[in-house]
Amino acid sequence: FFVYFIVYIGPINILLNCFLMFILTRREIRTTYNTVFFLMALDHTIVIGIMTIGVHKTAHYECAPWYYSYFWAYFEIISLCLSQVCRAHATWLA
Repeated sequence: FFVYFIVYIGPINILLNCFLMFILTRREIRTTYNTVFFLMALDHTIVIGIMTIGVHKTAHYECAPWYYSYFWAYFEIISLCLSQVCRAHATWLA
């Protein structure tokens, strides 16, 4: 269920977060609270983007050791570390 949920809802969530970040950066409504909300939306966009890319890669392609490249291995290592940092940062901001 999670795989299908993230594959279809993940890109919609990313687009809505980008729209929210665009709104929150307007000069007329720029306050400290809106900056915090902007950072939370940015953190969640990074996490959902990483999860969406990872699920697309593993759900729709062959899952074999010889299929993955060094780039994909580096991406997995960096994304796992970055997603934990972004989740912790968003929780701290909340």
